[in-house]
Amino acid sequence: MTVDHAGVEQPPLQRSDAVDLIDSTPVVGIEVEDRAIAFVLEKMRDPKAHVVNLHFGQQTSVSVSYCSLVDCVRVLKDDSESPIPLHVGGLDIDNQMVFLLNGKRYGQMSAALPLEDYPYARTTWGAWKQQHPKTRICIPPSRASIEHLKRSTDSAT
Repeated sequence: MTVDHAGVEQPPLQRSDAVDLIDSTPVVGIEVEDRAIAFVLEKMRDPKAHVVNLHFGQQTSVSVSYCSLVDCVRVLKDDSESPIPLHVGGLDIDNQMVFLLNGKRYGQMSAALPLEDYPYARTTWGAWKQQHPKTRICIPPSRASIEHLKRSTDSAT
């Protein structure tokens, strides 16, 4: 199956104290240019939010991807002056996400993808916050609800 869903480009990064997530919320964390950023995986379950493209500084672009069908994360980097134009390009015969980059399709784990793999941590919001108290968090706009929001009854206990 082929599609063309542009990656979410430059979504807002919120301060950690501005969000009310429970500590067990699954996240992918990256460190880039002295910044720590966590991405809420549940929001990335939406096919239109499977790829998040960010640009930092002069020449650092990072794309974070999540395929919810096979529970696979990949983070990619490019030394460019703008966000990586990475799109969701469909599914392959193994039901894994396919990327669309500059008109060419690549399997999510393809070694032929002309981008550099970037280190990341797959962890929980609580663990990431503890290691990175000044972290920012990315909650990509999507149709997926966040089940990990703290309930008002949770804060009363």
